[in-house]
Amino acid sequence: MGAAFDSLGCRWPEALSSACPAAFSWRLLGRCVSEADRAEGAADESLGGLYGVLPAEQADAVLLHYRLGMTLTAGADLMGISSSVMAAHLLMAERSLPRWLSTALRPPEAGTLWGRR
Repeated sequence: MGAAFDSLGCRWPEALSSACPAAFSWRLLGRCVSEADRAEGAADESLGGLYGVLPAEQADAVLLHYRLGMTLTAGADLMGISSSVMAAHLLMAERSLPRWLSTALRPPEAGTLWGRR
């Protein structure tokens, strides 16, 4: 996580001048997470599988909405897209997600890593 913040700090003027600083930051964080995931292996099989079978935008939408509990509007704002595009990503993900990954579409149980608020 520190690498993501270091990278964002170095590119802060660019982030601030972008059309959507939150979306710029989200994409940068996603790249850092992806690099760490490749270097260390997935810590959470369902999330690693999620990004392995869905396009990144759909996997991000599922992560933000279903796993982190963000509303469509909040998730869309973070990704720098409209709520209707966010909804479309979620619908496409639901249709194409393999059955063994369907647990990614359920809210996490209280007390689990992803269930902490």
